[in-house]
Amino acid sequence: MPAIVKGINSGVICHNKHFVSLALKIRNINDKENLFLFSLPQLQELLHALESRIESFSQPQDSSQPEMLRHAPALNEQELQAAGDTAHVAQISAAMKISGIELEIVSRSAEKTIFLINDNQVETFIRAIIFAIKNAGFQDILLTVSSMLDFIPLYDIDLLNDGKMEYDSYNPQPWKLSLFSRYLLVVYKYQQDTGHNAYCGVVMKTNALSGSQEAEGVAQRAMKFSRRLRKIVERPCQIFCTEITPSGSELTKQQCLDSLHRLCIAALRAPAKN
Repeated sequence: MPAIVKGINSGVICHNKHFVSLALKIRNINDKENLFLFSLPQLQELLHALESRIESFSQPQDSSQPEMLRHAPALNEQELQAAGDTAHVAQISAAMKISGIELEIVSRSAEKTIFLINDNQVETFIRAIIFAIKNAGFQDILLTVSSMLDFIPLYDIDLLNDGKMEYDSYNPQPWKLSLFSRYLLVVYKYQQDTGHNAYCGVVMKTNALSGSQEAEGVAQRAMKFSRRLRKIVERPCQIFCTEITPSGSELTKQQCLDSLHRLCIAALRAPAKN
């Protein structure tokens, strides 16, 4: 059975003015306390789950913040310095339940802890994380993480001169794929230093509709975080975009890449944009 959260406290560990991890100390309804240290990748996954749950709400939730603050566990520097592998988070997974998020945390020592975060506690978790990071002066970390919460990159590609594709895979955990409903396919047409046109692209999972301002924003931000797309961040480019909403099972890698290749060919044949 998952432990039900009663209170939360947060802080940040840094070294030589660099962010190391976010500390979350959680007290459950049995008054047991657990300390967890989230490095940047695990913090991003936690925020993915929390933000996705917030977006699913059809109406505002009653805030649990006063009660959770009243039951917040103490958190001090000595405890953070003494934290061992049991506190360091190696992996998380999240499952959306009827009235909250079931969060499974696996430590570096392979110890597994499961919490139930009720819907009226989700916003309090997010606020605690934001407060700790801002208070430590790492607004840039917060901006970087928050700019990737509405999409998950799956594959990025370069279209080669012979019409074939060279690609990289990101391999997110299956639970993260379930947070989003659509596959967004984006192809970028740009000019190389030689003056020749070139094409690269990305397949993402998101809730943004193709053609919407949200999808345009996702397409722009994806360039900064994709290994193959970073080279075009400062270059003018023409963007081609389409979406696939699967019915039932997730798309396979081959289905994603074949669909992106078709979009590349369509972009290649499209008239030049004045």
